[in-house]
Amino acid sequence: MRDKLFSGAVAGLIGAGIVGLISSILKRFRIYEYTYMDTAASLIYPYKEAGTLAWYVVGWLNNFIIGIILGIILVYILAWTGKDYGILKGTIFGLVWWFILTVIIQPELFEWGRFHETKSLVICLFRDVLFGIVTSYIIIKYTDLINPV
Repeated sequence: MRDKLFSGAVAGLIGAGIVGLISSILKRFRIYEYTYMDTAASLIYPYKEAGTLAWYVVGWLNNFIIGIILGIILVYILAWTGKDYGILKGTIFGLVWWFILTVIIQPELFEWGRFHETKSLVICLFRDVLFGIVTSYIIIKYTDLINPV
């Protein structure tokens, strides 16, 4: 794809979908406390609404919107820094996003605050790094980063 904005959005959408699905499966089997969608839904709904259909719909929509925004940011980072070590750059991007979300945003913004289990924290780290890897792979594979558009 020649359009960076579009390709970043598509890559972020795919990355968010994959990570959201894995996150939902882990929560379903009680391996994990909060999904990406719980965090995303908390941006709009109070946590007491957790588990309702509206909660899940808003959570998935916000998850995809956040994924699109992060994908667009990542495509421009890769266009600026180059494709070399792109997967490593995606991994670092995921680590930075994990730090921003878990350490800075979550305790201040959400009423349920910090994670209660170390296991959930580690799974979130894996989830965000996986998002960075998947999204950067899609961008590197399918985007013309030389094009100035």
